[in-house]
This record gives sequence, C-alpha cells and structure tokens, in this order.
Amino acid sequence: MATERLIGLANTAIKSNFVKLDKPYKLNFCITYWCQSRCLTCVKPDEIVLGDNAPISDLKIGGYAIGSTGLNEIKQTFSRMYSGEMIRIKATGLLPFEITPEHPILVTSSKTTRHRQLLDGVAKYSRTYEFGEPVWKPAKDLLTKDSFKDGDYLCTPVLKGDIKVKTLSLKRFNKGRGVAISKAKGVPLEFPLNEETAWLLGIYTAEGCPASNGARFTLNIKETTLHKKIIRIGKKLGYSVSYYKQRGKCIGLCLSSHVISRAFSDWCGKGAMNKKMPDFILLNKNPSILKEFLKGWEDGDGYWKDEVFIGSTISKTLALQLQLAYTSLGLHAKISHVRKEKGKFNGRIVNFHDAYVIAYSKDPKIRYSRRVGDYILHPIRAIEKVPYEGIVHNIETGDNTYLVSNAVVHNCNIWQIKPKGELTIDEVREFAKKNTYFKWVELTGGEPFLRGDIVEIAKAFKENSKELYILTMPTNSLCNQDMVERKLREILALGIPRIAITVSLDGYRELHDKIRGTPGNYDRAIAMFKRLKEMKKEYSNLFFVFGYTLSKFNKGEFEKTYEAVKSEIPDIRYNDFHINLAQVSTNYYGNGSDDIKANNAEVVGELESILKHREFQLGIIPIIETAFTRKLVEYAKTGTSPMKSRSLEASLFMDSYGNVYPSIMWDTKIGNIRDTSYDLLPLWHNDQAKSVREAIKEGREPNQWTSCEAYQMLTGNIISLLI
Repeated sequence: MATERLIGLANTAIKSNFVKLDKPYKLNFCITYWCQSRCLTCVKPDEIVLGDNAPISDLKIGGYAIGSTGLNEIKQTFSRMYSGEMIRIKATGLLPFEITPEHPILVTSSKTTRHRQLLDGVAKYSRTYEFGEPVWKPAKDLLTKDSFKDGDYLCTPVLKGDIKVKTLSLKRFNKGRGVAISKAKGVPLEFPLNEETAWLLGIYTAEGCPASNGARFTLNIKETTLHKKIIRIGKKLGYSVSYYKQRGKCIGLCLSSHVISRAFSDWCGKGAMNKKMPDFILLNKNPSILKEFLKGWEDGDGYWKDEVFIGSTISKTLALQLQLAYTSLGLHAKISHVRKEKGKFNGRIVNFHDAYVIAYSKDPKIRYSRRVGDYILHPIRAIEKVPYEGIVHNIETGDNTYLVSNAVVHNCNIWQIKPKGELTIDEVREFAKKNTYFKWVELTGGEPFLRGDIVEIAKAFKENSKELYILTMPTNSLCNQDMVERKLREILALGIPRIAITVSLDGYRELHDKIRGTPGNYDRAIAMFKRLKEMKKEYSNLFFVFGYTLSKFNKGEFEKTYEAVKSEIPDIRYNDFHINLAQVSTNYYGNGSDDIKANNAEVVGELESILKHREFQLGIIPIIETAFTRKLVEYAKTGTSPMKSRSLEASLFMDSYGNVYPSIMWDTKIGNIRDTSYDLLPLWHNDQAKSVREAIKEGREPNQWTSCEAYQMLTGNIISLLI
C-alpha cells in the first residue's frame, strides 16, 4: 500500500506539469510554515550578563538577568555556531561590545537645532537637542553620532530598586553543627542590613578577602579613620577585630568569624577578579543602602581629582554593576578599559590585570551622557564590522530584554518587536480554512515545540486539509522532553497518517555540543531519539530520524558520529539519518552573512559513503529519502540543483508573519496572506509569483537542494525516485 500511495502521489504530480496553474496543486502540495521559535540574534560566549553575573554561555534556565525593567527570570537559553561579521559598537561611557548584525538594540535618535544669537554685535552659537522615543533597531542599521551630525544613542536603564530586606540569614554559612554552636555561644545567626553594614560590605568589596580565620581588609597604614570605622562596626556586630601585618605601607584588619568570611565571600565575590555587588544592595528599595555601599567602595578603591571621582577594579562584573548603581542615583558614570602588563606593587615587579576605571562628577557641567525619561543615553561614537567564527549565545527573559555592556538589547522573542507580530492561532485557523489543499505540511523553526499553540496549529491543518498525509517537525532536544512528548502525543492523536520528527544531531558528543554551544546537547538528542523509539510502539503513524547537517564545522566526521550513536543505540542504521548540506538564507535561516557551508568537493566522498550504506526499504518516506540523498551527491558534485524547481507549483514557504516566499532559499517575497484575507490564490496569480515561475522556466532559480522543496520535485517525477 505504501508503494501504491507513493506512485499515486507521483503520477498526479506529473500531471501538474501539463495543466494551467489556476491554484496550488491539490494532490501534492507542501507548505513549509516557520513557527518562529529560534534565535538569530546573539552575542559572544564571554559577554557578561548582570543578574546571575556570569558569561552568557554559563546562564541557565531559571536563573536571572537584569533587563530594562530590573531583574527577570531566564526563560530559555540559545546558542549556535556562527561564521561571519559581528558589529562592534563603541558608545561614550560604555564598554565596547560585539553583536550579530540582526540583534535589536534599544536606541533613541537625536535631532539637533543650532542657534545663532547676536550679543553686543558678537555672534554667539548654541545648540539644543531633542530625542525621539526609544525604538528597537538592528545593530547593522545603527548610526554614529558626532558633533556635526545626528545619530543614535544607546539606552541604559535607570533601575528602580524593589528589594526590601533588613536582615540576612547566616545559617547556610554555618557548617556541620555550626548553627547549634553559634546559638550556644550567642554568635549572631543574622546579619543586619543597614547603612553601616552596607558601608562595610562596600569597603570589603574594594579591599577585602576571605581568610581561614575571618574576613580580612587590607588598607594603607595611614588610613586610620577607616581602621577605626571597621573595628567599631565589627564590634557592634558582635565580632572581634584584630590587626595583622602586611608588606610595605599596608596593614591588615581581620573580622574574626568563619561564618562572616564565607558570607562576605558569597555576597561580594572571592578574589579581586570576581568581586561583585550583591543584588540586595544594587536593587535595594532604600537608596541610602546603595549610597553607603558605594561610599565604602570609594573609600577603598577610589579618589577625587578636581571635580571628578575616579575608581578602579579588575572585575568587569563589578564595574558594570557600579555604573548601573551610580545611574540609579542620578550620577552619570562612565567605564574605561585600561590594559596593563607589569608594574610595581609594595616594591615588587608584578603582572597586573586589565583594569576597569569608573568615573563620574557631581558637577552638572561635566557629564558623559544624558538622561531622558527612564534611560541614560550614550551617543554611539564608532561602529565597525569584525570577522568572527565560533559559538554565539542568546537568552529569553521575562521582559524580553537584557543588558550587554549596560545597553538594553532584545532577547530571542524578536517577533514581539515587529510592527506586525507573528500570526495568531486564530489567523492560522483562518488561513487553514481558506486553503484546504495541503498534502504535506512542515512546521519548522527553531524549536516548534516551544510554542504553546503548536498542537492547535497542527489541528487547524488537519481539520481543513482533509487529504493531509504528512506533517513534519524538527526538534533540537533542548527543551523539556516531557513537554515535547506530551505535545507530540496530542498531535499523533489527531489522526494524520504520517508524523515525521527530525532530531537534530551534527556530530559525536564533543563535536555536537561544540557546534550547538550547549554542553549535554548530544546526550539530550540521544535521549530524545530513544524516547521516540518507545513511542513508536504505541503510534504506527510516527516516523523519526536524526537530522545531520554537513557544514565546515563537521565535514569528514559522519562516520565517527555514526559509530558514537551506535554505541548508544545498537540497532541504529544509516537509514535513520537524514543528511543535509549547510545552507545560507536571509528569509529563513537569517544567516546570509554566515560562512558555514562546507566546500562541496570536500564532502562528496562522505556523501557517497553514506548513500552506499543506505539499505533498500519500502515506504514513502525511506524511498524519497534515498532519492534525496542520491541527488544530494549530484548537487555536491555540480553545485547546481539536480532537478527543476517546483516552487510555487507544488510548494511554498510561509514565515511566522504570513509572508509567502517561493522557498526557504529564495527570498523573493510574493506577498502576505494578511493582505488577501488569508487566501493564497490572489498571491498565486500576482506579478511576483508570475515572475518567479518565469525565472524557474528560464533556469534562473537559486541553486538549492533542501528537503523542504526537493521532496516535491522528487514526488513529481517517479523516475527520479528509482534512479
């Protein structure tokens, strides 16, 4: 029956080559619908994100990131390999950063008015500035601002603290029977948070470190006022404070308490490079707490020169936090990165770390930025393109923003900032009702299972396209697999004859995790495949394969990958892998500037070996898959499409905004279904569609061989399935 079904599909598709295309060809029409859920906008792995105060590559779901509205939960993390240009942005007062060209950044633009006034016959010139409302703008479209032209300003939020806390528990810093012993000795189990203790934490952040016998402070021997203040506060808290000798002009104080040593180290960081400001300080509702912390840090690590305060730290995290802290108090602080090598310390030649210098002035005439509304504005001074090859990362947060070098950027929910959002589920239902001829639907992404309405989308096509035969979906295995299984079971229960799932896998454990930028991703992909094998016992309409994309990052590694998978899944076969070549596309992959494709000549042998090992297997999907791989070898050899395109004859690509394209590789938009009341037919006959068909007829279509379009070419030519 499967072979008869395949021949029936192919024969009816062949007929479409000889009939007038009044409408999409009913008996074998495929729509690839992009369920927006992917991450195209990213930053480098070492970019510090405040909140959890860690490189973006280390952030986890359930952690926290500071955005434009304050502290937000991290909903999702994303990563991918990237090869192409990054946009390097330098704005006054902020550390420079690099970001992918498509990444939306919150900016406002200036409008400068120049004035000329005669005073006692002398011309006086002045300027006034107006600023528009903040808007999201891709990094690649930003404009520099200089003295003679208007441009864009990056936005740093003026944080409003919302943490109310007067005491901090010390119980978790007690080891073993520490709590009981502390109670017996009358040692405090709580740390009061007030102006004095905030100052103490501030100076510890500047000059402190943990020690075996307590929290130590290293100060200049002449700073007697600071010595006395630390001793007074320590004794008031119930701890003894002792002196210890240091080299040169320094002297040490030790607040004797193992518990306090552990607590201060946890709250303020261990080691100068890891110093940080606790959230209960940075986001405290009481501004006096923050002021005193900053006063303590300034007493330890800063000085005043004329009207300007200058402080420094070798902790990038602390520098970024300090800038935000001063901003929330109405002070416009700037950060400068100072590179250092060697120098003298206490009479010795030592290697110095790079430093971050913080500067601000209380004089309104001296400022490094402007405040407009809830943001501090930093004029962009330089923009350049820099090459980069490696992993990039992004996150999704509660308010859809986070900070990069204290500039507000958007997260992976990029569709929420478009003038027209993605199609709602009601719009998808309306589209499905008005276009009832789909045989093949591919719901792609990204990760379509992240969508809360993915089952409803599948249901809409099933209920309206009565002859729907196959629905395909990918998964990267990163999201909750219980959730994926639950949603997949609901889709399988709809009664669609074939549900095909592609589990993304691009290499053996180390290689796949490197390419995907996520440790453990390989193991999750293996676990997902095993879970699907178990589900297959219940659902005869479930089909699944590994999706292996050959790129410059994994060329020549398939055999090793296959053996690695076989060690985990002994009955795996070559037929269980769908092979693709890496592609670039502006309208689908959003990687038009990426250099990820392998040299075709270098992968021909690898593809031929894979094809040789494929076994003959009856069934629509395996027969098409073998034919696809055979033609993929031909495509790799010639660099040209092995068959005439059937785009806008038997297939199309529609993105999550309703824009319709001939294919995922062809970025000529023929229209938007919202403009035709969700009916495809008006788009089918418009001038853009006619132009596309004419291009195909003349052989001017893009060279492509991806499954989204190739399967329709193959089923439209029965002979191609056999040879």
